[in-house]
Amino acid sequence: EQQKYLEQTLTETRETLTFFVSFYGYDRKYADLSRVNSSWKVYLDDRGVSLDPLKIEKIRYLTPLQRRLYPYVDTWSSFYFVTFAKNGNAAYRDLTLSIRGPDGRADLSWP
Repeated sequence: EQQKYLEQTLTETRETLTFFVSFYGYDRKYADLSRVNSSWKVYLDDRGVSLDPLKIEKIRYLTPLQRRLYPYVDTWSSFYFVTFAKNGNAAYRDLTLSIRGPDGRADLSWP
């Protein structure tokens, strides 16, 4: 199962960038990143090129494999796969994933 998941993931990475996001908000009703009218916005920045996600998929139940791959999951957070289309002009270096909303902002950067 782990090998199959890896092969599927490698195929998808040719066209998209996908991030696993663990997100906690004190009120789950308003802290849902996948809602169309969510007050939380997710962006990917690559040296000034800002990308909106293609999709934000809420993960209802984590599989045993996902729990093994993402050991920091807890019972209080919600989990998402956030997918961005690859931009032909982007270098995919110095990436920053930003989550912004009424209660705060988080920027996760990769050099």
